[in-house]
Amino acid sequence: TASNEEVKEAKEMSITMKTPTSYVIDYVKVGEVLKIESTFNGSSSGYSVTINGKDVKTEGVYQYQQTAKSEIKVEKNMKISIYIGCMVNVDMKINGKVVKTDESINPTVFPGACPSQIIDFEIGALN
Repeated sequence: TASNEEVKEAKEMSITMKTPTSYVIDYVKVGEVLKIESTFNGSSSGYSVTINGKDVKTEGVYQYQQTAKSEIKVEKNMKISIYIGCMVNVDMKINGKVVKTDESINPTVFPGACPSQIIDFEIGALN
């Protein structure tokens, strides 16, 4: 019946800010691949993605207007940390969904010096 199908329907992934540098990703499945994209619209930048504080998945220096891409398989209670060496006007997306960053950590205009940030994403509720 239709009602049984509705119960099984997965909720859409959500990304919720806890603090300007800490987010929770809800409604993903264990084993699902998260496609993380960071586009450097303000400056070239060092960049790395670390899983649970140890497994480095992506690392490098990206030039102005380049996009860094990572694919990460979801694990329960996983923490994804993204280091951005020059966080100025950086667009971040996970599976095409925009990560709404706070102006205090991601200024749109170059502030005179490169603000580096580590942005943490925790896996929350699973589908």
